[in-house]
Amino acid sequence: MDQLDTSHVETLRATPLARWLAAALDRQLQGTLVLQEPTGEKHALSLEQGAPTKVYLAPPLDPFQGPSAVDASDAFEPRVVWLADRPLATRFCFFAHVDYLTQIQPRERAREHALALLWRVVRDQERMDDGRATLGEFGTRQFFIDHTAPFDAFRFSVEDNAALHALKNGSHELESVFAADVLPREHLERLLYLFCLTGWVVSIEPETVFPHQSAPPSAPSQSSPAQVRSDSYVRSLHPDPLNRAEAMLAQGNVASAEREAALGLDAEPQRADLLALHTWLLAQRPGTSLPALWARLDLLVRKAPNSVRVHFYRGLLLKKMGKHASALQEFREVVDRDPHHIDAAREVFLYEKNRDQWLRRASADGSGTFAKSSPDGILNRLLRRRG
Repeated sequence: MDQLDTSHVETLRATPLARWLAAALDRQLQGTLVLQEPTGEKHALSLEQGAPTKVYLAPPLDPFQGPSAVDASDAFEPRVVWLADRPLATRFCFFAHVDYLTQIQPRERAREHALALLWRVVRDQERMDDGRATLGEFGTRQFFIDHTAPFDAFRFSVEDNAALHALKNGSHELESVFAADVLPREHLERLLYLFCLTGWVVSIEPETVFPHQSAPPSAPSQSSPAQVRSDSYVRSLHPDPLNRAEAMLAQGNVASAEREAALGLDAEPQRADLLALHTWLLAQRPGTSLPALWARLDLLVRKAPNSVRVHFYRGLLLKKMGKHASALQEFREVVDRDPHHIDAAREVFLYEKNRDQWLRRASADGSGTFAKSSPDGILNRLLRRRG
C-alpha cells in the first residue's frame, strides 16, 4: 500500500466516491480501495462482493476516533462519508482480491447494508456538483423510477418514502417535481442522484418510447401463397387485432404478427396490451436496442398495472435481457392475476427448475440483484465520463 499504481489511478475530481461505490456494488468488486490525499496521507476501504466492509483512516486525520484502529461500528458510515469529501485532487486505486485491512476485525458491514450506506454517502456528502450535472442531463425529458428497486434496503426516512410513493407512479419532468415541493430541493436532488447512480431512474423521450408508426405495406411477393392463405384464415377467426397478432406469433410468423399489431395501433394507439405485444415483437428484430424497449414496457406497467399481457411481455423481455430475477417477478405477477395463464406458469416452473444455474450465471456476469442498469443506461454513461 506504500505506492499507488499510477497506471490505474483516478481522482475524486474525475470519479466521485459515491459514483465509484455504486459501480463497485454493480460489479461486486472484491479487494481494497486505497485513497491518497495531496498531503500524502492514505486511507483505505475494504470491499466484499462490492460492499464496503472495513474502513481505515490515517490516524492523525481521523475525526471520529483517536489513533487506535478503527473498530467502532457506529462510526463506520460517517467515516465513509468523510472519505467522499476528501479534496478533489485525492488519488485512489483499487487493488482487486487484496485485503490490506486484515488487522481490523471483524468486518464492520455486510452486503445487505450496502445500499443504505450508499444513500448515506449521497445524502450527507458536502459536494453535489456531480449530482447536479447528472440531473442536468435530463433537460426537459421525462423520467420514471423502476418499481422493482429494493426501496426497503436504502432505509429511507418516512418523508423520503412519502416522496418515493409519488415518484413511483407515472413519469415526471424534473422541474415539475421540484416545483411540487415534495421534499426540500437539495434533498430531492440527492435522492434522484442516488437512483441515477444505481440505474433505477430511466430518462426517456416520450415520442421515442411510444413512436406512432403506420404498419408497413404488405408486399405479396415477399409472402408465399400458403402464408397469405394462413394469414387470411387467422383474420377470419379473430376479429381483434391483438388476438390475430398473437395467433400469428404462435404460428412463428413474427413479421405478419408485427404488421397486425402495428395496424391495430393505428386505430388504437394507446391500447396497453397491444403496445406490449408490439414491443415484444420489435424485440425480435436483429440489432434492436432492448433497453429502449424495456423502458417502454416499464412505462406501460405504470399506465396499466392490472394488464396481464403487459406484465407477461415485460417478463419475456427481461428474460431475453438476462434479468431472470426481475422476469420471474413479472411471471409470478401474471400467475397471481390469472392462475390459468399456462405460458407464465411454465416460465415460473422453468425458473424454479433452473434456479441454481441462473444464479451462478448472474453471479458470474454481474447481472444479479444490483445490476439494474442497462448497457446503454445512465450508470454506465456516468462511469465512462471523466474530467
